[in-house]
Amino acid sequence: MVIDFHYHFSHQAPSEATLAQRARSNEMYYAGQGRNGIPLTAEQIFTRLKDVLAPDPDGSRLLARMDAAGIDITVGIVVDRWGEMRDEEVVLEANRACAEWAKQHPQRLIAFAGVDPRRKKAPDLFRRCIEDYGMRGLKWHPDYGYYPNSPESYAVLKVCQELGVPLLTHTGPLPPPRVAKYVHPDLLDDVCLDFPNLKVVAAHCGRNWWHSWAGLAQFRKNLYGDLAMWQLFAVQNYNRFCHMLRELLDWAGAESILLGTDHHHRTFTAKDLLTGLDNLADVFDELIISAEVGLLKPAPRIYQLALERLGVAPQEAVFMDDFTENVAGARAVGMHAIHFRDSGQARADLEAVLDGR
Repeated sequence: MVIDFHYHFSHQAPSEATLAQRARSNEMYYAGQGRNGIPLTAEQIFTRLKDVLAPDPDGSRLLARMDAAGIDITVGIVVDRWGEMRDEEVVLEANRACAEWAKQHPQRLIAFAGVDPRRKKAPDLFRRCIEDYGMRGLKWHPDYGYYPNSPESYAVLKVCQELGVPLLTHTGPLPPPRVAKYVHPDLLDDVCLDFPNLKVVAAHCGRNWWHSWAGLAQFRKNLYGDLAMWQLFAVQNYNRFCHMLRELLDWAGAESILLGTDHHHRTFTAKDLLTGLDNLADVFDELIISAEVGLLKPAPRIYQLALERLGVAPQEAVFMDDFTENVAGARAVGMHAIHFRDSGQARADLEAVLDGR
């Protein structure tokens, strides 16, 4: 199953002036990338933004893109731009719209709430998004002017941990007026230690500061990261991208790294990224994508299809997954099955199966 853990939901088309401002800001960003092969003008970015940020109330445009890219599930996120959304009812409306959008396709779309912790009633607003609207996580953009380990942030995180939902928070510098000092991955160390039962996802794995994120994720098992916008690293220099990803995997472990796209207007699309990751994993003989075959684990048929394509009997195959229901499904069709909990345990269990123990 392929899950895009980071997609920006937009329920209203931005004004032409807002789009132009964002395009100028992104032009500065892409200009830096342009030296490595991504020369985009503000006019080109404006056109792409206008397309991707167009309202998609029933999710049909996104679902078509997901199908084309082989993505099974997308997490849609709301960003509370406190400077532009002073009225709390405005941010609640954005969250309600995202929640309703996800409810139309509950098997494929998940909604994360956006609530700036500086709001006077931030903990209550966030609780409302989860308990009343049915949203399933929290998205932050601290580069708008707050620290993720501040007292007001902790007040919201207490609710987050109580309700058992994850935090997805931006890391890595962006063009002005965003402020980089608020989004260094090191700031998440306090959060991970003070909220040990909270799953914290560093959006973009810190981007330029990915070494810091990887070093921290090695020792903070409730810290994860997503690869949103790493498409740009791949299109700039694919060999370097592979090297960076290999280092991330070595330091943090595959279980800590999630797929994300951010938006589909990026030069290197979700489909391109998945294709790139497939090329990186070309040691595999077969690749089965649920969106292509119309099957999901733990349905018996998807395991049988894998066995047929590989030309092996169930007892000759080993299946590994971090979801117990998928492991049980593999065992039900006669495969050896391993429940992945961490890299060391999984390696030991695999060696035991191969040794016939």
